Amino acid sequence: MSRKIVFFLGLILLLSSLLRFYHLDDNYVFGFDEEYQATYAMTLVSDFHPIWIGVSASFLDYYLGPYFTYFSAFWLMLSHGDPLITAYVAGFVGVVTTLVIFFVGWKFFNLTTGVVSSLLYAGLPLFVFYDQKYWNPMFVPLIVLLMFTSLLLIKRSPWWWLLYSATVGAIFETDLAPLPLALIGVWIFLKGKYFLNKKLVLGCLLVFLLFYWPLLVFDYNDNWSNLTFF
Repeated sequence: MSRKIVFFLGLILLLSSLLRFYHLDDNYVFGFDEEYQATYAMTLVSDFHPIWIGVSASFLDYYLGPYFTYFSAFWLMLSHGDPLITAYVAGFVGVVTTLVIFFVGWKFFNLTTGVVSSLLYAGLPLFVFYDQKYWNPMFVPLIVLLMFTSLLLIKRSPWWWLLYSATVGAIFETDLAPLPLALIGVWIFLKGKYFLNKKLVLGCLLVFLLFYWPLLVFDYNDNWSNLTFF
């Protein structure tokens, strides 16, 4: 990378980090959503046991997968139950998202797009506020970016569908908001006749099941109550 790109990238990451971490212990809002996530995760810390579903998907009775709860339990175990650590994890995810926005904008469009878009994400108050909230939707911007990136890269190699399958699987472990975007990928997959590649289809299915299999275990033992919600 040229010095100019390194300068812009360093400046953007510094801004993103400062806004998300400065006085975070005073700014962190530990509300109902954060408490709900942390309380459920602490049951694993205090008495570890396998779980097959995670938190509610915010409507009716559909539940997400358990990976985010395990992820939360790991950090709470390290902090001995202090939820402040989750705020720093959320802020770090926000900084990583800023970095990904920069590279997606730069590589697929131009340097100006990468700089401007990542600066906006790094500095706009609403983005900063939500990047300080530790809850399952905090991964949504990153998942959407990776979905977009994988759809662009399949023109170079169809095996990028594996990344797309992973992002779709991650939706069921984090938040369902990007799920309608998955239909775009399904349409491209069918239109491009990628389904004729049996190895690719099998690979995509296996990658997706790496994320979704705990929900299948739960449904199998609970009369498919979660899956049949749809």
